[in-house]
Amino acid sequence: MVLAPFLNTLFFRGPLWQVHLAIAKLFNNLSRANARPVGLPPLGPVHLIRCLIAGFLLAATWEMTTMLFLTYLGREPTKAGFPLSTTSKDPNGTLLTGLRAKRDVVRTFAFWELSIIAQNHKDRRKTIFEDIERPTGPIWAQMSEAGLNILREIDSRILGPPPKASQPQGSNVVESLPHIVPEVQTQSIFKASPKPSMGESLVGGSLRRIGSSSQPWRPPIENTTKAMETKLLEYARPPGSPQAQSQSLIQQWMDSLQKSPVGWFFTSTETARINATVLGSPNSDAAVIVDVVDSLTKMLIASLTEDTYGKATPTVPETVRQFTKTLTIIEDFVAKNNPGGSRGIGEVQIIIERLRAGLKELLSAFQLYLLDVGLGITDLNQAKKAIEPPKPEPQPPKSVEEPPTRRQLFSKEPQRVQSRQESRRVESSQRSSGIQRKTSNGMNGRQQPRREMEQVR
Repeated sequence: MVLAPFLNTLFFRGPLWQVHLAIAKLFNNLSRANARPVGLPPLGPVHLIRCLIAGFLLAATWEMTTMLFLTYLGREPTKAGFPLSTTSKDPNGTLLTGLRAKRDVVRTFAFWELSIIAQNHKDRRKTIFEDIERPTGPIWAQMSEAGLNILREIDSRILGPPPKASQPQGSNVVESLPHIVPEVQTQSIFKASPKPSMGESLVGGSLRRIGSSSQPWRPPIENTTKAMETKLLEYARPPGSPQAQSQSLIQQWMDSLQKSPVGWFFTSTETARINATVLGSPNSDAAVIVDVVDSLTKMLIASLTEDTYGKATPTVPETVRQFTKTLTIIEDFVAKNNPGGSRGIGEVQIIIERLRAGLKELLSAFQLYLLDVGLGITDLNQAKKAIEPPKPEPQPPKSVEEPPTRRQLFSKEPQRVQSRQESRRVESSQRSSGIQRKTSNGMNGRQQPRREMEQVR
């Protein structure tokens, strides 16, 4: 309210005046269409009160919209108590399409619906297990793969993308017949051209092809920019330096920004980095991850009694392995980057506990069949080790009180002697008071020596 009058007069009054005139010309006939604002704007108490009321109503509108949006968005994906995909012509196919969707909102509601089905709808679970005649394979195997891909994304965010499998040498080598004549020379017979300078290398190649293109005014800007950046980096740093291999130009800019006085705008805490790595960024996938663990666990446990054809059992070993791997990777990552505790990473801790609980439920339900369905002893031992809660940190041993020494005992001896002397004085005073009472009651003089002797004692 204090700055608004000055900002309005100096910066916003002129442009807003022109905008108002342009809109007014459409509906009114103005005699002076190029008039400029004169005088002082209305800055009295009435104007400020109007601004305050308008700002309050605008903020209230935003808050109400957010509350209603979150209220309706937080409702379960059900209609009349049944999942939304039930009304489709192909319920299982519709649900599988949602599980594979790239849009976060669609995928979130699809896994939420699968979790509801796994917990509450027995008939729908049977329908999923019995749908095995599709060209792409059993429907549950595809749903399970879509859920495990969510957990594999966590692994790739923490550990990085998996290395590409190198093709073994000689796999595609075709043995040919022996040559009758020598091979034709492929080396150029012309004189080798000298190494181009920096300017020629920038102009040549992709930049030179722009001039000979049929559409010179529409050059491939993206390819040209990449070529220029690559050449500049080659001439800026020696090709063999470790910085040239590990850092790019953008990374250097970010490092310089972080070291500048305003660098705290571009830095993040360890807690934020853990949440972004495990949960994903820029939007958190915590709800999706929890629904994936719940749906896979409940569906596989229900398959023991509801899977008629036994098509869900082969997916148990891969699920156990993936749960174990993801749980171990997340725990190691959190212990390495956040040794101070679990403060600020509550959602990550929820995912860790849910993975541990789901793995424990699977091992408990399939403990008699795990080796038969293809889970190795090594994988089983790793899974059992992963479900064990982390051991508390060892407490330092308590200090044991040392026994008193001979010097301490001797130092206490005078105190004991003094206490004994005081107790004797109290006893003698009590006896003397009793003897005085007896003499006052009529004791003869013959008892006087005895009384004196008792006092002496």
